[in-house]
Amino acid sequence: MNYNVKPIESPEPGRDWYEVSDADNEYHLWIVEHDFLTDTMFCTCEEPVKCDHRSAVLTEIAEADWREDQADRLDYARGQF
Repeated sequence: MNYNVKPIESPEPGRDWYEVSDADNEYHLWIVEHDFLTDTMFCTCEEPVKCDHRSAVLTEIAEADWREDQADRLDYARGQF
């Protein structure tokens, strides 16, 4: 199943929230919370073990880190550091 993931503002510092929606039906929506202190993720689907929503968020975090690294490398190559 494909999911759309977008970060949303968390009311608590030290935590990131992500809105995960089904790519086929945007009304199927879950919130995944990433707690930095314990490095755990919680999902509104309340699955006791890893769910697809958490996996989608982990993939998005990794891709965002990669995009940021590529942008930094491009800036460095252009002498903008």
